[in-house]
Amino acid sequence: MESIAFYYGQKVICIDADFSDLPPNYQIIFKFPTEGSRYRIRSVCPDNALLLEEIRNEFVQFPSGTKCEPGFYSERFKIYTPPDTDKCKIKRPFSESSF
Repeated sequence: MESIAFYYGQKVICIDADFSDLPPNYQIIFKFPTEGSRYRIRSVCPDNALLLEEIRNEFVQFPSGTKCEPGFYSERFKIYTPPDTDKCKIKRPFSESSF
C-alpha cells in the first residue's frame, strides 16, 4: 500500500472505523472517528499516527513509559477532495431560438 504524506491542517475522511479489535475498556474511555466523516489533522505523530482537531482523548502511559494522547493509524484515512464544482454549474435554460 502506498504511503500518503499527511500534514497539519489537512482535511481527511475516515475510511476505516472498525475498532472492534481493541479491548472493551478502550471503547468506553476513548472517542473514535466515524467512517465517512471528515476531520482536520491537528498533528502527525513520529509513527505517522494522526491526531484530529475534532477528537481529543486523555493522555495514556504506553508500555515504553511514554505518556501521550494516542493517535489513529493514518491508514484509516484518505485525503478529502472537495466535489468537482464544475459539474454543478447551472447552464442557461434553452430558449426557442436555440433550436
